[in-house]
Amino acid sequence: MNNEPGIYRIVNTVTNRTYIGSSSNIRKRLNTHKCKLMSGVHTNQHLQQSWRKYGSTAFTFEPMLDCVREAMVVKEQQFIDAYLDHDLPLYNQKPSAKSRTGFSLTKEIRDKISAGNKGKTRTAETRQRMSIAVRNRLPEITKKLMQANIGRIFSSEARDKIRKSKIGNQYRRGATVPQEMRARISLALKGRKLSVEHRANIKDAVTQEARIVRSEKMTGNQHHLGHIHSDEARGKMRLAWIRRKVRKELLS
Repeated sequence: MNNEPGIYRIVNTVTNRTYIGSSSNIRKRLNTHKCKLMSGVHTNQHLQQSWRKYGSTAFTFEPMLDCVREAMVVKEQQFIDAYLDHDLPLYNQKPSAKSRTGFSLTKEIRDKISAGNKGKTRTAETRQRMSIAVRNRLPEITKKLMQANIGRIFSSEARDKIRKSKIGNQYRRGATVPQEMRARISLALKGRKLSVEHRANIKDAVTQEARIVRSEKMTGNQHHLGHIHSDEARGKMRLAWIRRKVRKELLS
């Protein structure tokens, strides 16, 4: 498998149904398809359902043709037409290879969408339905992993490793927690008995001096800069992200 632009396909070896696509980087696009299918969040529901039914071993991911970017859409359409002419089953939801590349909404439409979404809040019933829908889309192995981690208590050694791995992390630095979220955190912590040492650490962590020290430590941190994760690592990271997202929905 290469990193060149061209046409690729995903084949169900049991039913011979095929998904045909094109990309400027075939290897990256196929890895994205795999990750989404493994996580149960692929946008092509027919393909996702077949993945659940037949399992990962029933599918092959393979390049079909290398070509220049300018010819990708034309070549992809030719393959789709050839499959349709011979009555070969496809997962493609549309018989057209034309993409939305370069498509942009006008300012008027964007303003209408923005005005329509302002002030909207999801009811508890809506959040519950969304939570159930997300859980139903996840594969069984992911559900079992999530269930196994709910209520998990890490050892002191594990917590130290996690803390050290986060040193220098600037994700969401300076972000403020909404009042509603602070209320939830406060409610969740009520009744917990913290040790004197733990309370002292919390108090020290919020002092101005401590914040300055942490800021100086994180300045210029280049941990993992330029590091390229393997396909397996990216898949694990994706699953971990899905578990965190679903757990947040369950606790909301």
